[in-house]
This record gives sequence, C-alpha cells and structure tokens, in this order.
Amino acid sequence: MDMQEPSTNSQGSGAAVPESLEAVRDILFGAQMRSVETRLQAMEERLLREQAQLRADLTRKIDDLDSRARDEFKAAGDRMTADRARGAEETRALGAEFAQAHRELEQRHLRLQEATSLADAEIRDQLLMHASATSTEFARTRESLTADMTAKHTDLMTKKTDRVALARMLSDVARALGDSGSHTDADTLG
Repeated sequence: MDMQEPSTNSQGSGAAVPESLEAVRDILFGAQMRSVETRLQAMEERLLREQAQLRADLTRKIDDLDSRARDEFKAAGDRMTADRARGAEETRALGAEFAQAHRELEQRHLRLQEATSLADAEIRDQLLMHASATSTEFARTRESLTADMTAKHTDLMTKKTDRVALARMLSDVARALGDSGSHTDADTLG
C-alpha cells in the first residue's frame, strides 16, 4: 500500500509540472515565438503576392505564346499551300519529261533487241562450227588413244612374267638363303 501512495502523489504533481513548464516556456521563449509567428505570417503573405504575380506573368506569357503559335501556324499553312501548288506544277512537268524519256527508252530497247538477236545468231553459228570442229578433233584423239592403249596392252601382255613362276623362284631363293644362313650360324657356334 505504501507503494501506491507515492504513485498517486507523483500523478498529481505530474499534472502541475506541465502547466508550470508552459509558463516558464512562455516567459523564456514567448517573445521569440511571437516574433517568429509574425515573420512567418509576413513571409506567407509575401509568397502569396509573388505567387499571384507569377500566375499573372505566366498567363500573359502563355497568351503571347498562343498568339505567336497561331501566327506561325497560319504562315506555315500559307507556305504549304504555295508549296503544294508549285509541287503540282513540277509534277506535271516531270510527268511530261518521264513520258518522253519512256518513249526514247522503248526505241532504244527495240534497237538493242534487234542487235542482240543478230549477235545471238552469229554467236550460235560460231558455236556450232566450233562444236563440230571440237567433235571431230575429239573423235580423232579418241581413236589415237585407243590405238596407243591397245598397243601398250599387247606389249605388256607379251612381256609380262608369269606370277606363279616368279613366286616359285623367289621361294627357292629364300630357302637357299635360309639354308646357307643356318650353316653359317652352326659354324659360328661350334
């Protein structure tokens, strides 16, 4: 119970402390706080005036810009109309030039086609003559090579050694060498 009594007293004195702190604060800082509030209020009024002035300036500048933009758009529209008219005239002139160039190109094309046909016929004749000469030369070369090959084949067949006989002979030589080598080894050991 003794513990609760001090807490009751501390609560009662705790309420008194904030009021006295407020009074002390007001005495110490009251003049400064009122001065700061006055300055803040004056600053707020000044900011509101400047804001109104800026808004008026901005509105005036936007109106000026709008007026200039309309003038520029009108001038650009006039220039575009003039350019369109000039472009239509130039297009007609170019159309006539292109038509003339097309006719000239068609005439050139016909002349080139005739010249190409003549050149093709001449080249075709030359190719046929060359093919005929080449074919004749090829037949002669083939006959010559066939005769040479036949002669070489006949020559090889007559000069060729019988393989079986050659194998027997080499086998006999190997045995003879083997026999003479084994006698030499026995003489060396003995």
